[in-house]
Amino acid sequence: MTKRIIFLFLLFAGMACKKTETNPFTGNWSGQFSGTDNGTWSVNVSNNGTVTGTGYSNVLRANFKIEGRVNNAGNLLAAFGTSSLDGRFDGTLSGSSANGNWSNGSYSGIWSGSKR
Repeated sequence: MTKRIIFLFLLFAGMACKKTETNPFTGNWSGQFSGTDNGTWSVNVSNNGTVTGTGYSNVLRANFKIEGRVNNAGNLLAAFGTSSLDGRFDGTLSGSSANGNWSNGSYSGIWSGSKR
């Protein structure tokens, strides 16, 4: 009887444990962007795919925040900007490299980078 109770306890304990998924792109990434503006960017991808970081615009001579998400397939959707001006970073992370397009009003261009 005791062995049966222990078995049932272990069975239910195992069912209660939830598998934690880790985003394959977790870590620090950085790179540059170019086009009608140019500069640098640096972000962190968390285990759940949340993207947070900063960038620097050489044209505006200003820092800006970057926030978004990357899914397990590497598709990135992020917003960037200051309180008065916001734009989009869209692209793909693959292995340890990343690239895509950015836009902000009449400004636009490409970006690229890699995992550090």
